[in-house]
Amino acid sequence: MPLLLLPDATLYSLPGSGPFHFRSCAGYTEACGDWLVFSGEDGCFLKNPFSNATVTLPPLSRVRFQHVGTTHVKVRYLVESRGALLLVCRMINLRLESSFEVYEANFEQSQWAKVTTLGDDQVLFLCRQCCRSVSISYNDMPGDRIFFMDANEECYLFYSQEASSSCRAYDMRDGKVSTPLPMVSWKPGKVFATWLLPTCLN
Repeated sequence: MPLLLLPDATLYSLPGSGPFHFRSCAGYTEACGDWLVFSGEDGCFLKNPFSNATVTLPPLSRVRFQHVGTTHVKVRYLVESRGALLLVCRMINLRLESSFEVYEANFEQSQWAKVTTLGDDQVLFLCRQCCRSVSISYNDMPGDRIFFMDANEECYLFYSQEASSSCRAYDMRDGKVSTPLPMVSWKPGKVFATWLLPTCLN
């Protein structure tokens, strides 16, 4: 079962347990599966707190965005996909329109290589709390897409009035954004939507 990890390195196990402290988790900035992301003087690195294995990430400064400007917010996500580590960069403009660039880690050359496709049988699900790559059949839905929350904490907004939003899908092939699900509404608050991913998904 998954473990609940808090920012102060306190863990809880399911279905229920008292808190315990896992020192090797202290200081992490992000999580990616059973790997934690840490920032150091020499850059970022991944660490598996169970095996203590570490992997140095290619410098993020080597990623060159095509749509950089003061009118955009940039959000990064790490996603494991078919044995590769992907860095997904989301650019959000003032109209809350999103565009994406995807890079694959090349650890031997310590660099990020831009990729233009995920594959027709792959889709990515992104949000701050949980990112996942899922293999799909084209009979179920088209692949090579990135699903993301239209308005979420990535936009750095809290809703002062009742808002309408949904998930959206970014097509890697043509850069178009679609809305595969109906719009939904919620009352103001600081609880954000997230993906609920069954363990049977690969």
